[in-house]
Amino acid sequence: MDRLELVIAVSDALLGIKKPQTEEVRNEVKFCNGNNLADRYLAVACIAGHYGNNKDRKKALGKYADKVQARINAIYDMRGKTVTQVAKDVINGNYDKESVRTLLLKFCGYDAKAVQDKVNELLKPAESSTRFRIHVEHFCRKDESAYGACTAILQYAADGSVAKCVLIDTAMYKTADVVISDLKAQGVKQIDALFISHAHGDHYGGLGKVVKAFPVKWLYLPNPAELDRYQKTYGNALRRQARKVTNFRWYDQGDRVVFGDIKYHCLYSPKAKDLKEHDSHHYVNNMSPVNYFQCGEFIWHTAGDMQNPANNLFISAMKKAGVDTKCHGLELHWHTDGNATNDNLMEATRPRICVSNYHHAGWHSGRKGPKKKAEAVGAKCYATADDGHIEIDITERKSL
Repeated sequence: MDRLELVIAVSDALLGIKKPQTEEVRNEVKFCNGNNLADRYLAVACIAGHYGNNKDRKKALGKYADKVQARINAIYDMRGKTVTQVAKDVINGNYDKESVRTLLLKFCGYDAKAVQDKVNELLKPAESSTRFRIHVEHFCRKDESAYGACTAILQYAADGSVAKCVLIDTAMYKTADVVISDLKAQGVKQIDALFISHAHGDHYGGLGKVVKAFPVKWLYLPNPAELDRYQKTYGNALRRQARKVTNFRWYDQGDRVVFGDIKYHCLYSPKAKDLKEHDSHHYVNNMSPVNYFQCGEFIWHTAGDMQNPANNLFISAMKKAGVDTKCHGLELHWHTDGNATNDNLMEATRPRICVSNYHHAGWHSGRKGPKKKAEAVGAKCYATADDGHIEIDITERKSL
């Protein structure tokens, strides 16, 4: 079943016209209902002509008619743009994926191949000497009364001002004031994108304060559909965060977005069926997607609190798909615990720089500790608990 057929089957199920016939359709209906996407699916089905026109369509859509029409109008508004503008919309997910994207592009009067060529061009590594900085926050107390993960990726304009800011996590609530004051000291006036890695408070707890202190253009949250299977309370925690901003999106495996010259790619999202532990600690940790942020050719790898076995599942899936997982910088997973930062992960990513943003006894724990594992593949290691704020300045093209 291709994507368009799936969307139509889901739409029929939402309207009660047909019952879902396959597990794939049932799962998609559940995902659609859980994320309030009914109008998007139904609009695509309408554009494909599935429900006819005018009165017939309105009757078929029933209670959804007004919302679906508003969505169709929004799609009409996508017309009349340049190929570059449309390509950026595609990268940002405005045209959905695969066959649905082709359908919408054609509907809006665009040449799908020309748009895809421009998308490929925009996703190429930057050739310029644009300056970036990766700033890893330090607020870790050794008694662990205040901790969490928070990293800012900054792109600078020619005059030295911050042109783009992407924030990854906000740490816990009691650290939010440190995050806010430090970002202001860096010259940040607006957060272009704020990514939350997973549904634990030491990664999103400061979000409420941060969004009050800075305009946040987009909030990106990991799709809670898989999390809901065993820990719906935590899925709902992510939904509460989404309500704190005007614009938010769920991100999932394969998604790509561009902010200035900062390029984002979600490489991998764990699936519930592959994980045996379903508790609120390990399971929620393992629902952290693997995210790559690219500045020029410098790739920054971060995966929240992902640990084993999800690390190994990620590596296995990427090898099977033929995806290169090497990176320049690796923000160590799961509080820098040795169980998460295993030899397989180090060999697969082979980072030049490894960063620990937690105080964790395991960081210095001899031959089997994460620091030694990182150094074994030639990585230079930093820890906020030892070094304070960590700043990685990127001013030139780099090769893996």
